[in-house]
This record gives sequence, structure tokens and C-alpha cells, in this order.
Amino acid sequence: MAEKDTFERLRSGEFVGKDKAEYSKKAVEGYKLRLEYNRPDIDEDHRKEVLLKMFNADPSCKVIPPVYFDLGFNITLGPRVVINYDVVLLDSARIDIEEAALIGPGCKLVTAIHHMDPDKRFEDNLDICGKPITIGKGAWLGAGVIVLPGITIGEGAVIGAGSVVTHDVPPRTLAVGNPARVIRKLDDER
Repeated sequence: MAEKDTFERLRSGEFVGKDKAEYSKKAVEGYKLRLEYNRPDIDEDHRKEVLLKMFNADPSCKVIPPVYFDLGFNITLGPRVVINYDVVLLDSARIDIEEAALIGPGCKLVTAIHHMDPDKRFEDNLDICGKPITIGKGAWLGAGVIVLPGITIGEGAVIGAGSVVTHDVPPRTLAVGNPARVIRKLDDER
């Protein structure tokens, strides 16, 4: 059986050093694309081309710069996704943002995990592993929301501004606070 590459190991929950050649190469590629995308002086057609190189993104999505990420290729954006400015997507593992989801300004989606043991944390160049994040169709993350590793936010859920999401959020619910907790179900009324 073939040995897993660095990214297969990361996605399967194994710890990997960020100094690994594969990781470093992809991180540099992502960095260059991020710098190009965030330039204020490029036209929107060119910015869209760069977006489609950075992420697995539907052409109808909109990402308002600046946006920050580690790798880029682990990020999937569905149709009509809108990501407001100053969003951080730490994509050691997959980040899937489904159709028509709204991500408010200053949100942080963090898939990376470090060792809990401080002695291990600083061995081998700050090893990391990742747990995927999924933002369901039509979900809305208010300004400044932080989503921790391994979280799924259900279809149509709303997360209140400034909340820290530490557990999965069911579909069509409103969750707020730190840690975020569901305070009510959402009905069809707007």
C-alpha cells in the first residue's frame, strides 16, 4: 500500500510538521495567490480568475478582499456564496461552504489543531492536524464568528455576531454566544 501524502495525513487527523516539503510548497503557492487576490489595484475580471485558482469555487460566488488562508486548495465555495472582507480560512483540512451561505466580516474558520501537550507542541516545527468544517446551504455567520475544527453548521442556521462555535449547530436554528448555544429554531417567517 502506498504511503499517504502530507495532505492525506492531515485530513485523516494525523499530525504533520508544517516544514514538510509538500506543505511548504502549497503554502507558498497559496501565499502568492492570496497576495495577488488582495491587491487593491487589480480589475474584477482578473480577481475572479485568481479566486478560481485559489479555491474550488463556483464562478457565482463573491469573496470581498482581503481574505486570508493557508493553502486554498482545501476550500470549496458553492454557488452564490458571499464572503465579506477580513475573513480567515485556516484550511489544514477541508472547508466546505455550501450554496448561498453568507460569511460576515472578520469571521475565522479554523481547521488546524496543535498538540495539547506543550512538550509535543514544540517538537517537529509545531505539528498540526486538521478537522474539516462544513457551513451548510443558506447558513449565515454574523460578523466576527469563530468556527473551531470539526464543526458542521446546518443548512439555514444563523450564528450571531461574535459567537464562538464549539459544537455542531443543527439546521434552521439560531445560535449565539461564547460558546455558541442554540437559543431557538427558525421558522419560515423572515
